Amino acid sequence: MPENINTVPLTEPPVTEQTLQSEKAFSRVLLRIGLALTVFAFLPTLLALGFSKLASLFFPALIGTEIYLYAQQILILYVITIPLCMLIIGRPREEERPALQGKKHCKPLALLIFFCVAEFFAIAGNLLGTVLMNIVGILRGVTPENSLNSLLQNSSPITVLLVVVILGPIMEELLFRYAITRRLLPYGEKTAVLLTGLFFGLAHDNFYQFFYCFAIGALFSYVYVRTKNLLYPLLLHIFFNFYGGFLPTLFMGMLPTDPSDPSKINILFENIFAYAVSILSYAVYILLTYAAAIAGFVLFCIFLPKLRFAPSLLPIRPERRTRILFCNAGVILFLLSSVLILAFSLFS
Repeated sequence: MPENINTVPLTEPPVTEQTLQSEKAFSRVLLRIGLALTVFAFLPTLLALGFSKLASLFFPALIGTEIYLYAQQILILYVITIPLCMLIIGRPREEERPALQGKKHCKPLALLIFFCVAEFFAIAGNLLGTVLMNIVGILRGVTPENSLNSLLQNSSPITVLLVVVILGPIMEELLFRYAITRRLLPYGEKTAVLLTGLFFGLAHDNFYQFFYCFAIGALFSYVYVRTKNLLYPLLLHIFFNFYGGFLPTLFMGMLPTDPSDPSKINILFENIFAYAVSILSYAVYILLTYAAAIAGFVLFCIFLPKLRFAPSLLPIRPERRTRILFCNAGVILFLLSSVLILAFSLFS
């Protein structure tokens, strides 16, 4: 290089007051979310103890029944806990609102594609969680039990339809997409999608659901980020729970619960046509499920390299983003709480 050419040393751009304020705001948002999710993790258990105490005093015959279990869930989780968590998270500030503007329409074909990808996540994630729990069960010498499957199998289709298909998705989408994703979106679309997926998976408190809820939570958040409209992830969530929770319960409810019981054998032969239709319908359902999952896997592989995420609209230094996240008191508290609960689920 000729000596008369001066070389200018590279220097980092100066940190502005706006950058510092944005980083502090990001930290405050994470603190609120972490505290809210910690409440979400522990408050239902504490309230359930009090609820059980009152029920044992005034309605002892209801304890353990389907009405009791779902009434407890509705009151504790949907009426008390989730509204309280949303109150803790709060509404977006004025400087965050530009990132929430620009609603877009989602075509039915796109929703079908998202559903197929969700089915792939569900089967793969459920398989991973089941294998993990079975390995732990073998090491401990016990047979692990999936409490969600047990609850659905012992519930009436109408109850599953009202609570699992309708009420549950509405309240969960309000908390995780409308409250959490919406607060994180101004700080980067990828940050909002991945963090909400992680929080959604951890909030389910067991390894049977963690892996697929992580992936599906991120998928629903991606739909919300792309459309800025809660309607589309809500529709996906409702149909996903309807397909994966209500339809199997409906098919299983049409079969005798104990074929070894002679009275049930008589019922089986008296209604052989109805049961044959039920078994055939369930077989078609299984085939459609795996077909959708295979299609979802192919579509996910096609579209994954094409995913693009808008950066943060508020200035945050890249090297500070990770530190703000993992050194945040609220996030640390929730992660420690989740690790404790997940560890308990492995050995309970």
